[in-house]
Amino acid sequence: MSTMSTSLPPQPGPFFAPPRDSAEAGDWRWGLLLLALLLGAGAALAFGGLTPLPLNQQEGMAPWSLNATHAPDPATWDSLWWDGVAQFLPWRWEVGDALRHGKLPLWSPWSFCGQPLLANGQSAALYPPVALCCRFLEPAMAIAVLWVIHLALAFVLTWLLARRLGCGHFGGAASGLIFATGGFMLAWAPVPSLIQSAAWLPGALYGVEEALHKRPFRGALILGLCLAASILAGHMQVAGYVWLTVIAWAAIRLFFRAIRHKPWPAVPILGGIVLGILLSAGQWLPTAELGRLSPRGGEKPSAQGFAMAQQLALQPEHLATLVWPGALGFPKTGTYHGFAFAEHFCGLGPLTFLLALTALLFVRHKWVFGMGATALAGLILAMGTAPAELIYFHLPFLGQTAGFQRTLFIFCLAWSLLAGLGLDRVLRGREGASRTAISAVLFALLLAQAVWLIGSVVPLSRQSLAARPTPVTDWLKKNLGPDDRVLAITPRRAWTLAPRPHALFPPNTLAPYGIRDVQGYDSLYPRIYREAAAKIERSDPSPLSNGNMILLENADYEFLGMLSVKYVLSDSPIGSRHLEKVTEIAAAGGTVYIYQPTGYLAGASLSPTVVWHLSRPTPLSAKTGYGTTRFDIPPTPDAEVEIAETPYPGWDAYLDGRPAAWSPYRWLPLVRLIHVPASSQTRRLDLVFEPTTVVLGLFLSLVALAAAVSLLFLVGKPFEDWLGP
Repeated sequence: MSTMSTSLPPQPGPFFAPPRDSAEAGDWRWGLLLLALLLGAGAALAFGGLTPLPLNQQEGMAPWSLNATHAPDPATWDSLWWDGVAQFLPWRWEVGDALRHGKLPLWSPWSFCGQPLLANGQSAALYPPVALCCRFLEPAMAIAVLWVIHLALAFVLTWLLARRLGCGHFGGAASGLIFATGGFMLAWAPVPSLIQSAAWLPGALYGVEEALHKRPFRGALILGLCLAASILAGHMQVAGYVWLTVIAWAAIRLFFRAIRHKPWPAVPILGGIVLGILLSAGQWLPTAELGRLSPRGGEKPSAQGFAMAQQLALQPEHLATLVWPGALGFPKTGTYHGFAFAEHFCGLGPLTFLLALTALLFVRHKWVFGMGATALAGLILAMGTAPAELIYFHLPFLGQTAGFQRTLFIFCLAWSLLAGLGLDRVLRGREGASRTAISAVLFALLLAQAVWLIGSVVPLSRQSLAARPTPVTDWLKKNLGPDDRVLAITPRRAWTLAPRPHALFPPNTLAPYGIRDVQGYDSLYPRIYREAAAKIERSDPSPLSNGNMILLENADYEFLGMLSVKYVLSDSPIGSRHLEKVTEIAAAGGTVYIYQPTGYLAGASLSPTVVWHLSRPTPLSAKTGYGTTRFDIPPTPDAEVEIAETPYPGWDAYLDGRPAAWSPYRWLPLVRLIHVPASSQTRRLDLVFEPTTVVLGLFLSLVALAAAVSLLFLVGKPFEDWLGP
């Protein structure tokens, strides 16, 4: 039997490289079995009716609480995880609804009186996995399936990278399983855009390594595709850190190759970066425009802003979760008492800690040093130290997003790779029955650790709770027109980070029912809407606990009806001369009161320009899409069409096919006016949303896609050569 002293050290190699020795020949089977079990368990959850969203939390809010059979413990509330219900579930429904109607999801009419949808990067409307899942699956199931897909993707790409860095098959697969089922990838499961973007980091690093190992075309293509996918996947901040990590990794690798007089393949790496920029242009160009026009667009770096970012950064006590994931408790069980569990959770499991420690102490190899340095850099950045300050003040766009604790995914990847190298060290030199027995024990422990972490961390709930019918939603769907909006009043003081807020239809939650909301909740939305909301409220329209949310509660606003608000809902009676009570819906869990504004107008209306203030405007029926709206205007004297939709660059109006000018309404900029000359014939008014940034971005993406396909087929090498040495 070979001894540990005569075993071979880790050597870089492609995924399908021959084993280093005969003892390693069967290790790939352990990896495939781990992957198969991960996919099987994930499929059982997703198609068995579960989703990684805290949907049960809505059961403690109106109107679901009116007929809820069970409300969860308020102690299990996590304000950050609520984003999965209030943002991602509606966005996935909107993207799917647009695609099922044959429309590109450019514009959302469902919140904020209308807002860009594709430009909101987290909608991931151009990301193929999201588009396909949303097109064919219900949103809660789509989120579950996408979660499983990205766990498997993170597993495989990390396995590929680990093999290239010198891990054996079992060690590489262990790295993949640890990264996919621990720390960042589990804690952020309810907010899927972060894990979707982070999953592509190991693939991008693998592309750099392929380019460095005399595979320039393959490396450039893999690098470009993974970098582009990290942006298309939805989270611009995480994607920015993916790009920053890859560029730093490539620069360091090229530097050390230069001083050792090795080949310096900078051109394919640079080509891969350019390919990634162009492939993702259809997303980042519109998102950059929306960011500039959003409330965040005017923010500048400041000492106060960085101090706040440091308060939210990773703290030393959070490192306890690295050794024991449950050291600070879990939101799922109500035992976590901190703020935003996902922001500070780095628990990859106790077995992972021991394996990574084994690599650091007993393996003498450059990649142990490299991964140790990468893990340390990720932690230092996550803790908001000097490197974070440098990024905040001197790296445009990315620095202003702050949230440095979210670089924990970099640490998690490096720590997982260290654990894989440590597992290789445990198995090194062992053969036959001894190796098989130890491998089986490690396999069982890895699997048990993954199951425990998933069960402890992820807030799984029943998919059937998504858009669950209630007496209130049934009544609204029966009485609302297709262009009508609703205002559900939740007092701003009632929206708290903890415990669970007392709320009625929190912003965005009406969208999956196909009901339009005059409020909204998003990190990027048009600044003009916030300014109008502040005018309506005569104060800051956001709750103190969440600046991304707009909550309107001024039911006395005289122009509320002009925003196409047909009904105002409240869980307590409202006394206002501008509201007429319509009905109330009572159940065991409480009562919802429904009112109609006295000045209610449909989504668009026709007003005579001379005597508009003396006669009630005529509602116009519309054929509305995700970025297109058509009105048939009956014969009329000289008039104006009033349109209640948020103004945004890219909207054009055409009257009978000819461009028509419009202007904002004097008292309310969310309402626009289009002059219609007198005519005895029915005319057609078309509103079309075609932003220049979308058109240009999609053009660049298609050109880059053609280049990528050409690169794939014109390299002239057989497919097998892409997989093997």
